[in-house]
Amino acid sequence: MARKPIPTPPVPKISPIRQLKEVKKLSENELLLRTLIAEAEGEGTLGMALVARAILNRKEIIDSGTPVGKFNAKDKTIKGILLGDGQFQPVTGDYRVTEKITNAQKEKAKEALELAKNPRLLENALNETNLSNDEIKTYLNVTGFRTENAPADISQTVNNIKFKNHIFNTAGNKKRDLIEL
Repeated sequence: MARKPIPTPPVPKISPIRQLKEVKKLSENELLLRTLIAEAEGEGTLGMALVARAILNRKEIIDSGTPVGKFNAKDKTIKGILLGDGQFQPVTGDYRVTEKITNAQKEKAKEALELAKNPRLLENALNETNLSNDEIKTYLNVTGFRTENAPADISQTVNNIKFKNHIFNTAGNKKRDLIEL
């Protein structure tokens, strides 16, 4: 009679408090790269760059004197923005940023971040997708986003524009004037 294989025991779930502690241990850059991967990896380099641009735009608005509370940020840092209450699902919601990532994923996220940091390069990449100047201006000035399936939020209805599975907005930057074409 053949022996039955012994089943592998389930991996114990980590409590949300412990997961948040793990998130907070990440360096600011590591947290940002992991956020781009968890939030938009399936949308390619350009999708991750748009997510990064939204985060960088929030930082610029806060640095210009807007209170951090405008975006529920913890403080003026990128990490403080990412840890804002209810702001980034992979960071403070389901903690996907703590999942293992590969070097290839990290390199793609770095490439997307570099693209986002240079508005002219990002503008050129958007131009290659046959968007209008008005659409490109909106993308360059985004400050927020949600996935297509996420519940709508009244605060996210300013200049909405869709890229793949994300609906971006310019809440906090209604005039779309951070970056000019």
